[in-house]
Amino acid sequence: MNRLTLASLSTLLILMLAAAPQVQAQSLPFASSGPDAALITGRLGKPGSDLYAVQFIEIDGRNIAGDRDYIWLKPGRYTIKVRMLVSNPPGLNFRRPEQKYVDDYNVIELDLEAGKSYRILGQYDEKRTHAPYQTILYRVTENN
Repeated sequence: MNRLTLASLSTLLILMLAAAPQVQAQSLPFASSGPDAALITGRLGKPGSDLYAVQFIEIDGRNIAGDRDYIWLKPGRYTIKVRMLVSNPPGLNFRRPEQKYVDDYNVIELDLEAGKSYRILGQYDEKRTHAPYQTILYRVTENN
C-alpha cells in the first residue's frame, strides 16, 4: 500500500469515528424546546435539604454525550439513568459498610407528556439500608 492510500484510509477512519457520536445522538429522542416537547431537568431548586441535583447520562440504555442537567424530549415512556451530584451527604459517607451494590438507585421510568416539565432529583432516605439514595420525580409543572 502506498503512503497516499494509507493516509486516505486513516483520514476516512478518523472522520467515521468523529461522526459516530452524532449518529447516536440523532437516534435519541431529543426534541426542540416548545409546546410539542417535554422538559426533564435535574437542577436543584432548594439547597440544604436531602435532595440533590442530577445529570442525565442515559436514556433507554443509550449513553448521552456531555453532562446535561436538562433535556427536551419527545413525549413518550423512557427509562432515564442519572448521575447524582451528592455534596456533603448525610453521615459524610456515600457508601455505608452494610450497603450492598444496588444498580437501580439512579434509574427512573417516566411517561412524559408534551408541554410539561419534570424535575428529577436524587433523594437521601435513611430507611433504605442497601442504597440510601434514590432517584425521584420531585415535581411536574406546565411549561409556560
